[in-house]
Amino acid sequence: MNIYLPSGYIDIDKLLAPKIFNKFFFVGARGTGKSFGVLNYEYQRCRDNNGKFFYVRTNQTDLDLLTDPEVSPFLDLNVKLGYDLTLKSKNKYMTAVYQNSEMNTDPLGSCIALSTVHHVRGMSAALYQDIFYDEFIPEKHVRKMKGQGRAVRQMYETFNRNRELEGELPMRLICCANSDDLNNDLLMEYDLIDHLLQMRADDIEVKDFPDRGLRLIYPLHSPIAEKKKQTAAYKGEVSDYVDMALNNEFVTYYKGNISPRDIKQFSPMVIIGDLAIYKSKSNREIYVTSFKKGQFKETYDLTDYQLRRFQIRHHKLLDYYYKQKIKFESSKCELQFVNLWDKR
Repeated sequence: MNIYLPSGYIDIDKLLAPKIFNKFFFVGARGTGKSFGVLNYEYQRCRDNNGKFFYVRTNQTDLDLLTDPEVSPFLDLNVKLGYDLTLKSKNKYMTAVYQNSEMNTDPLGSCIALSTVHHVRGMSAALYQDIFYDEFIPEKHVRKMKGQGRAVRQMYETFNRNRELEGELPMRLICCANSDDLNNDLLMEYDLIDHLLQMRADDIEVKDFPDRGLRLIYPLHSPIAEKKKQTAAYKGEVSDYVDMALNNEFVTYYKGNISPRDIKQFSPMVIIGDLAIYKSKSNREIYVTSFKKGQFKETYDLTDYQLRRFQIRHHKLLDYYYKQKIKFESSKCELQFVNLWDKR
């Protein structure tokens, strides 16, 4: 599916058009038009239909920085398309988006940090139709937000409420990010990790899940990325960063431990959260899967107390993992396993 305009920017209008979807996830190379396209789409939609949208970033610090006109996410729209979009703080947690610098019109929308949405749970979002969550995958050196996926679900419930029960269309959730880190809690929450890897393997840029109302977009042949290879930042460079920034690859993830096994050759060992861990009947291999069959002697949930009990009781599993004695049903299972050992 061709998802690019002649200028090279992603054809957001085309991708967001189907009414059967209310969740859109874009994971693409850097500077290829994701945020620009979505913000332009939201501006035109709100201007023409008198609607509003939420612009969301993960942390309040990120949001506070964007109120500076020189680093505003709307600056490119103002410069390239002649718009006059301005941000102004409304209160401690929200910033309004105005369509002119005089700010004498009704705001087009509001900016808010995911980390502070819980402070505005009682507000009415009846005038808002879309949520645009930008940069949801942090760069590797940036501290991750704990429980990010659950926080997004809570945000959607807070803003969407009971619209469908009252005969209205649901809000749309639009999420954009660069392919910095496959081990992302939001991708995990919506079960998209293995789909992204398969899309790359099959050279597929758009994958739809109509039963979930979800569309996943993973641009692999951006004309802008091709042109950027000849610019000062990338010309002649060969590195993992270049593969991520231009080729849209999750280069920080090692793919060598994925090897589905015949469960009949393994004995049940322990269940932790959604994972079932088995040991081989014939050798020392361990197998981790989401499939649960047989009698497990131990079961742990993911409460802090139960997780710590699991970590102490089965600490040798981490050693086995780095000795490559553990195989996984899928990449999602592996990343879930790795995340079990994060300090809490």
